[in-house]
This record gives sequence, C-alpha cells and structure tokens, in this order.
Amino acid sequence: MPHTKDWMPGKRDGQLRMAGSWHKVLSEIDPGQSGEPKTNAAVWGIPAGKTEKLGAELIECVKLLKKLGEPTTATKVVRFECNVAFALMKATMRSLHANFYQDEFPKIALYRLGLRPHGEGGGEDEDEGIEFFFKLITSGHIVMIVYRIAGSPTRGKGSHHAAEIRFWVLPLDDPAPPNANAPGWKSFTNTASPWVKTFGAEDIGKRLYVAMRWQEDSVGGEDVGKGPWSVIQSIIIP
Repeated sequence: MPHTKDWMPGKRDGQLRMAGSWHKVLSEIDPGQSGEPKTNAAVWGIPAGKTEKLGAELIECVKLLKKLGEPTTATKVVRFECNVAFALMKATMRSLHANFYQDEFPKIALYRLGLRPHGEGGGEDEDEGIEFFFKLITSGHIVMIVYRIAGSPTRGKGSHHAAEIRFWVLPLDDPAPPNANAPGWKSFTNTASPWVKTFGAEDIGKRLYVAMRWQEDSVGGEDVGKGPWSVIQSIIIP
C-alpha cells in the first residue's frame, strides 16, 4: 500500500464495493491448497469470525443506507445508525488490514481486494490494468480471447468471476475508441475465460478493439464490485 494515500475509499459506495470484495475473497476456497479445503481467510491466518463479522456489518450498512435514501425512513435516528454502522465496518476492515495484510498475497487477490503492495502507488481513482491476451483461431474467422488478471497464472475461470467485455469492430483507417465508456461499444458479460466470437465475412480485415473489467457479485441486492476497465487492446480479424 502507498504510504501517501489512504487505501480506504472516501465515499460510501466505494467502501461498500471494497467491503463486498473483501468478504467474497476471504470466504472463497483457496484452489491452490491440497487436502482439506480451506478458505482464503484460513490460509492467510484470519479467523472465520472476522469474515462473518465483516459480512454482517456490510449487510447492515447496505440496509441502513437504503433506509436513508427513502424520504419516509430517512430519520435522524437512521442517519445516526448508518454513521455508526459504516464506522464499525471500516474499523473491521482497518483491523484486518493492520493485522493480516501481506505484500505476498497473490496479485489476483490483491487486485480483487482493491490493494497494492507497498511502494507501487495506486488509490481508488487509478486504474489497475487487466492483462489479457488473444489466441487466434483463423478457421471460420473465429477470435478467441483467453483473459486473466495481470500477474495471475490462472486464466479467469469459474470462481474468478464474470467479466464485462466490450468490443468494437472498425475499419483500419478509422480512429481507435478513446476509452471504454465511449458510445459505440457492444457490451455483454462472459462468465468464464475464454471468450469466443465468430465474425462474418464483412468484418474480415477490420480491427477488433476489446476492453474488459471484472464483475463481482452483489450483497443485499447492491452492486458492490466492478473492476476498472482494462487498457483497450486490438487485433485485425483474420
């Protein structure tokens, strides 16, 4: 973690996303362990009660924040309870970070936790690039993209969550899309690597642009985690 900027998001929606990601990552079974299955929390020496406590506090924050957003339930008491709930949740996260965080955590875990090793810079407003690479199958004009988070030896399957993928096919002479939020992208969710797309004859020789980000699950009906957009990459459709 950088020492010059707090790793905790400043806004409540960011705090909910981070807490949701933390709870999910800590609760998942570590796929690299042999023998009896262990959660990531157990492998990292975090007591199970800590994960359960964070989950309960997260759900309470989501519930009270919803009440605060409704005119009929947005009372002074609810506002006070919401402030207390967020303070408790953030205190739990800071305690986990202070007592258990290690730079040696797998990079895929660090990314999903919203953290970076000391000295690598970062912050909630900076994008963490997602490394993904293309494997081309030329028969039938098929493009297959196998993707993974930078630094991870795994390939984004199963428990590594869905990815939102945006693609755009343009003639070679056209300018590249300026960013992943520009109008014109086609967007969909892919549940696991690889992504396979068959293009028609009209697209042969054009350039395919792709951007993607990871999608976390929801907690209490609230969307609590989407990764930042990757760097836009491109290939020419064979």
